[in-house]
Amino acid sequence: PETAEVKRVDGLLHTLITHCARQPGFVTSNMSLVDAVFRVLLVQGNTPLSSAQLSEAVSRPAETILRTLSSGVVYKGMRPLQS
Repeated sequence: PETAEVKRVDGLLHTLITHCARQPGFVTSNMSLVDAVFRVLLVQGNTPLSSAQLSEAVSRPAETILRTLSSGVVYKGMRPLQS
């Protein structure tokens, strides 16, 4: 919507973003931190989010999210954005 850029996406990813991610209970407080963050990123169209933004979405401390995702272990392909 901001740039009018059109991106080709896999059919499964499209279904996850347009249907599954909009279902109640797609992100819950009972799921693991990594699963919740992964799902929030799907809901947001796989756009980068700060640990503060993720914290609001998954109701977990931003410091915990940052520490987990920057530990060097790659969870579900999630890595910190390299500057």
